[in-house]
Amino acid sequence: EAMTEPLADTEGGFLGSGAVEKALSLLEGKSALVLGPGLSRHEETGKFVRAVMEKLTVPAVLDADALRRLSAHTGLIKNCSAPLILTPHPGEMATLLGLSSKEVQQERLHIARAFAGKFGCYLVLKGARTIVATPQEDLYINMTGNPGMATAGTGDVLCGIIGSLLGQGYSALESALAGVYIHGEAGDRVADEKGEAGLIATDIIERLPEVFKELGEGIREDF
Repeated sequence: EAMTEPLADTEGGFLGSGAVEKALSLLEGKSALVLGPGLSRHEETGKFVRAVMEKLTVPAVLDADALRRLSAHTGLIKNCSAPLILTPHPGEMATLLGLSSKEVQQERLHIARAFAGKFGCYLVLKGARTIVATPQEDLYINMTGNPGMATAGTGDVLCGIIGSLLGQGYSALESALAGVYIHGEAGDRVADEKGEAGLIATDIIERLPEVFKELGEGIREDF
């Protein structure tokens, strides 16, 4: 279950520079960080994100608002000393690159490979057939998942899965590949049982234990 820690906020209730020291202290002795979902797009929050990135030493998953707050500071991605996994949807990818979502979708493979190579990160470009690109410009295409998963919160679930794998000591590549596969497989099981219409993020979470269990037992041999 979720456990919380209080962090200093601004008058508007956003995280800002005053929360950086406490956040970094909380990372001491930890194995991984997930940063972005629900964070907000406030400029003070952008300062928080950038300050944490400058001193980051543990592997991290960056998504959502963290990506948007780094769009004008992509050098922080390239210069980060810790392994990074970025998990943008096409709109967030477009913001990072100053393109339109349509342009991203038209050149998904090329854009994913080029970005991961240029910035030395692992890129998970979400969408139909999610792509994982590596700093060495290798590409992997995931075959699990369905259109019903294009709904609010499912990307946050993916971040959590990848972050949990990083926290267990898996490499950034292993965490990204396994996380994407497991996320899609759980979503496919929901779709098989209930249909794609009305599928929500918590449905995916509920199916994760059985997917982890079967993978651990070696029942599924296609991964």
